[in-house]
Amino acid sequence: MKKSNVATFVSAIVLIIACLTAAQANARDNIVVQVKFQGKGAAAYWWIPTDACRSTFVNVFADDNLRREATSKVMTSGAGAYISRYNYCAHQTEIAAYGDVALSPNQFTAKDSLTLASLIALIPMHDYISEADFFLSVDLSWKSGDTIYGGTSTYYYKAPGSMSKSRYTGKFANATATGLVMFGSENLAANPSDEGDIHRVTSGYTQIIKVVP
Repeated sequence: MKKSNVATFVSAIVLIIACLTAAQANARDNIVVQVKFQGKGAAAYWWIPTDACRSTFVNVFADDNLRREATSKVMTSGAGAYISRYNYCAHQTEIAAYGDVALSPNQFTAKDSLTLASLIALIPMHDYISEADFFLSVDLSWKSGDTIYGGTSTYYYKAPGSMSKSRYTGKFANATATGLVMFGSENLAANPSDEGDIHRVTSGYTQIIKVVP
């Protein structure tokens, strides 16, 4: 994962706009998901070498006041996830799944100090490659250090055929997430997250662009 400054972020916006234009020209080729949020939240990211040919990217997040743009779905507290699995040997995307869900009180908690957060959720997912629906069972805990940063932070992941981008304005602390992200019998969080944070933001968004072969 790369953290970029504002200038790099502006350049990335040009790339996103280009992708969105392509999506409008051929909706089958691009899947665009965007959610906006504010308040306290947490996010975690994993890059997983599944086998000699496959790599899996996982993003799990939870936030107060989560809103999915396409459907205008508003959640007082919500969680979402994105899974992308790419086969480098076959040069094809095997999984491109997204889902989000409204949460009951206490399913997601984050301390005002941004030192600890936790999420327990069953997230309904849809795979845009196979058109299959499934559930992702999540039980995660985040722990951060003592340093809290202020300002704007941009998180950017790119894999062949896919992009995941988040931008926060507010306060955030780098954090490690551990626990369970169950994809069938496979725990995608078997190792601590490669990256993650706990945040309290005035505005933020997560945007995913998935190019389908």
